[in-house]
Amino acid sequence: MHVPRKLLALVAVALVLRGYVGALVWGFINIAVAELVEHKYIFHGHWAVAKAEDVPFVYTRNPLLLVRYLVMKFLNAIFRPFYVQHWLAHHKHVRIDTKHIAQHGDSSADLQAETLSKYPFNQRALLNTGMGMGSNLEGLVFQYLLLVFTPLPWFGLLFWHDDPWTLAVYLVPSLLLPISTVYHRYLHMSNVSRQQKTPWYFRWLLTDAGERVVKKHFVHHYMAPDRNWNFIIYADAVTDIFGTNLPVDDRAIQYMKTLGLHTD
Repeated sequence: MHVPRKLLALVAVALVLRGYVGALVWGFINIAVAELVEHKYIFHGHWAVAKAEDVPFVYTRNPLLLVRYLVMKFLNAIFRPFYVQHWLAHHKHVRIDTKHIAQHGDSSADLQAETLSKYPFNQRALLNTGMGMGSNLEGLVFQYLLLVFTPLPWFGLLFWHDDPWTLAVYLVPSLLLPISTVYHRYLHMSNVSRQQKTPWYFRWLLTDAGERVVKKHFVHHYMAPDRNWNFIIYADAVTDIFGTNLPVDDRAIQYMKTLGLHTD
């Protein structure tokens, strides 16, 4: 297995420095992995329990079947809204309403209304996340709580359950997840609109590092939806180890230009 040098450097820093700095580095490594897990296995999680609009009640006296029903009902209530807002709404909107999103960072009002009527049981999730383009506070909280389905909290509790301050430092990088959700809409704008509309606190998106995030996210949406799961900056330096990241080549740049998303 090829281990990226950047990841080796991060692990080396975490092991050598330890303490708060080490916890901070381990926190970044784990939020990079957690973002991949959430995105790939929940937002794109084509599980039957996520695809089903509801889980029908099971009339049974068998306690095992009843427990199974309750577990599936619980998972459906959690996974289904995220699957709808991201895969069934956001990914489709990006492809069929490219021009409007490139200019405004949101899909058109008509398309949003159509989506809300199509998924009446998931309207709250759709509205909380702006059809998957961003999120309000409630949506950010629910997305953050999904981290319990990733290794991030359990890694921290395993090593620092008796050291709350170090555990708190370890969790600081996890705040990059909700932050990335807030700036997500700018990743879908054309470079002209992004220059005009990106607020000062996200102006790093206009740097070379930010452009790299934008272009890799474009590849995820338009060319390889099973690749490039991260859009936390530099997170792909960690997840390269899983072979899930694709580089941005001339073909991708040309495609962006064809769609009006990139101009020289």
